[in-house]
Amino acid sequence: MDPLNKSVAISEILILLIISAIIGYAIGRIILKNKLNGLRALIAEKELELKQCLAQKPVSLTGSASNLTTFQDERSDDLKKIEGIGTKIEDLLNEAGIKNFARLSITTVDRLNEVLKAAGPRFQMHDPTTWPAQAKLAAEGRWEELKKWQDELNAGKES
Repeated sequence: MDPLNKSVAISEILILLIISAIIGYAIGRIILKNKLNGLRALIAEKELELKQCLAQKPVSLTGSASNLTTFQDERSDDLKKIEGIGTKIEDLLNEAGIKNFARLSITTVDRLNEVLKAAGPRFQMHDPTTWPAQAKLAAEGRWEELKKWQDELNAGKES
């Protein structure tokens, strides 16, 4: 092979390598751009889900009752899910500012007794001793554990 043909062959190989590198780079950019757009869309979706969750749930639901004092909002829960609380008592609690499980879980039994006492004699026979602990389980979403315990309770009282 003469030197001129050898030089042309090397030039052609270099040109093909450069073209293939450019094509590979372009394809890689397109694939990467599509993946990044997909990830950005997924991140936006998850951020929206997070905002919705934070709007519905208390910020902190773990640890001791004193850690349950930070709330994202004052949304209302169905307090009748607590054994011993019916419609009338739920209304009394709501009027006293106790509208959700997290708030009920940090309310003292003495305060609950005050609410019941202020409502009159027919409410004073109720025993709210277990209500805060039941509410804590509900606030933490520990429904199976709450149900099991409620099966052992009698109108919200320990047997």
